[in-house]
Amino acid sequence: MSTVLLLVSVLASQAPTPAPTGAAPTAPAAPAPSAAPTVQTKRSVLVLPLTLDEGTSDDVARVAETVERGLARAIERQGTTTVVRSREIRERIGEAAAKQMTGCDELSCLAELAGSLGVDRILQTRLRMRPGVWELRVSVLDRLKADVTLRRELSARSVDALLASLDTLAREVAGGTALVADDPKLAERLGTDAEGADRLRKALAGGAANPVQAWTDEVIRANAESEGLAMAEGALIGVGGAAVLATFPLFVVAAVLSSYSTMGSAPPWAGGQMGTHDTYTFPVLLVVAQIVSMGTLLAGVPFIAAGVLLLVVDRLDLGRIRVAREGCCRDEPRIRAAAKPGWGRRAAPIVAVVGGAMGLFVPLVGFLGTTVIALIATPLYAAGAIPIIATPGPAVDEGTWGALYIALMVVSGLSTLGLLGLGATAAALGTILTVSEYSPLVDAE
Repeated sequence: MSTVLLLVSVLASQAPTPAPTGAAPTAPAAPAPSAAPTVQTKRSVLVLPLTLDEGTSDDVARVAETVERGLARAIERQGTTTVVRSREIRERIGEAAAKQMTGCDELSCLAELAGSLGVDRILQTRLRMRPGVWELRVSVLDRLKADVTLRRELSARSVDALLASLDTLAREVAGGTALVADDPKLAERLGTDAEGADRLRKALAGGAANPVQAWTDEVIRANAESEGLAMAEGALIGVGGAAVLATFPLFVVAAVLSSYSTMGSAPPWAGGQMGTHDTYTFPVLLVVAQIVSMGTLLAGVPFIAAGVLLLVVDRLDLGRIRVAREGCCRDEPRIRAAAKPGWGRRAAPIVAVVGGAMGLFVPLVGFLGTTVIALIATPLYAAGAIPIIATPGPAVDEGTWGALYIALMVVSGLSTLGLLGLGATAAALGTILTVSEYSPLVDAE
């Protein structure tokens, strides 16, 4: 109690000194012009230093400073409460006296301290860290009632989660939020830019009754990812990869038959088994196989390109508004719930990756099929175990046959690489969709 009396005496000593006796009387002040009485509704709160357990590490102490500062700012941003910080007490009465006074725990002592400083309430906080969990305990003492009117305990698994919950706590401490459209500091209090403040002003002008929910609605509407857009991205990318699979039967049959028929019509240097002739039949199936391969590639490219275009548009975040982590007047549970992926953002990467896997499957199987024919069928031809089949095609000389064959093999290699690239691209884009599945609505800084 003596410390409180000390505070009163110190504060009294800082009051203006009255005029000495015998001084010339001053003329009475002119009456002030009449004005409508004003009602002071803004309350005040003294934020005491955040307390910690003994032996707390320096890292926890630094977090405590951040939490204390963040909570004081969050209360101020509500617009209904003036915050007096312990730093201001130290500046007025000195470090030693401030430590004694802010360290009193009795309710009567705290009530007198609040009265001496002219504040309505005193806020006490205590931070503790248990394995994997941060705990913040808060109590608010009302000066007039000389009793604790609010007790809260917050638990969070990370510092960011703890800081994100301070605005909701500050709203309770402040007894509500005062948001008006003509507030010149509206954008600063919200932690947004001019566009974000204008959106809230339009919502309030449109008849929104609850400014906190109105601002939360605007943040979600502007910054939440579209489930439909995400699903469209995944579907287009997946279809681009799966388009290869649609022609899989024709592709493999054409590839295998072309390899089989080549053995019956090609010159000996190309694996033919019919001996040397003046002319050789160039199998039409070789051409058909490459047409199918290139057609499959061209069919998948537009889908992949459309999916990439949507993905780029999505990543540009057109229409997104700035929302700082230290901003007031929003429903944090709703914000966190809206940031979680819904059905579209969960399914999109799966669809894209599956489509990419399908796209990789077809050229690999086609390549393996032709390799098997070359390794197994060739010796069987030579041994006479497999009959030689005459295949349709134009009769050309050996040089022309070789030139056509080399040209088709180049086309075949390019188309196979293209199909592999198409499938790999779809799979990679699916991975990108997976990484971007979680998109926070609030900016990191």
